[in-house]
Amino acid sequence: MPVGVLMRSPMGVQGDQQEGPRQRSEVRFQRQQSDHFQDLSAGFRHSASSSSSSSSGGGRDFQRQFFHVYSRRLEAMRPRVSGRAMEAGHRVVPLSELQEVGDGEEVAIVGTVFKNQPLKPNILKELAEDQGLPPQPITGNVLSAYAGEGDELILEDSMQRIRLRGPGADVQGLVTGVVAAFLGQEKESGKFEVREAIFAAPPPQPMRPLFQKDR
Repeated sequence: MPVGVLMRSPMGVQGDQQEGPRQRSEVRFQRQQSDHFQDLSAGFRHSASSSSSSSSGGGRDFQRQFFHVYSRRLEAMRPRVSGRAMEAGHRVVPLSELQEVGDGEEVAIVGTVFKNQPLKPNILKELAEDQGLPPQPITGNVLSAYAGEGDELILEDSMQRIRLRGPGADVQGLVTGVVAAFLGQEKESGKFEVREAIFAAPPPQPMRPLFQKDR
């Protein structure tokens, strides 16, 4: 098959002096075959089958995008946070064993803080708005509307989660992702009354040689 066709008319023939139909000639070009050609477009192709396999679990999983980040952070920070709590004489228990603690006994629990902000943009709420549901309320200044009186702190680990209450739960001072220990007791089911928050100390600094003179 020809790649391109060049159309040209006879030389020296004026348009107004030509009699009969104009004669045309064709110049054909042959495609040059290359042995070094490689089709590298496979990584940029999108098909309906790939989308369906991803949503059904056969491809990428977008449901737990940051789970491995928070899990590794908690795994690395837990010994440091627990160590500070135990140095202060507090008993550290996992969230899964919190129900076994006696009434009135203060313990320390360690986990990752999740700050629930109802006014923060949420993709699920945006999808709900597309279905005709009432939009989320926006009050006050638009730049500060993400924080409100309905914000709450939730402590979670790899097993379960619990809501934080009380004077030691600084809702405005903490953000999602902070690993900390909270001292208090569970007065209600699923709610932990916090008296004090304990954070990790700075890691040990390596010893550096001191210069004897200024360079």
